[in-house]
Amino acid sequence: MVLKKDDLFLKKVGRKVGEIRSQKGFTQLQLSKRIGVSVQMVQYWESGRNITLRTLHNLSRHLKHPVHDFLNRPKSSAAKRGRPFSKKNST
Repeated sequence: MVLKKDDLFLKKVGRKVGEIRSQKGFTQLQLSKRIGVSVQMVQYWESGRNITLRTLHNLSRHLKHPVHDFLNRPKSSAAKRGRPFSKKNST
């Protein structure tokens, strides 16, 4: 499957959304509850699907992060896999 430039751009924006969310200390579930959407919607955004300017503006407000940062390149070329480390699970 060959991705178009637009698709690659949206995937990078999605990775940046996930990166900023993690930097702010939110899980996908926590962010979804804060914004009032399903966790699947956050997953779609982070995969580069269903992401619009309105979505970026909304994320910017809730994460208290400038919109233009979502358009910068992510630090990693690959999305992180798995769940974030939880302090509750450590002993």
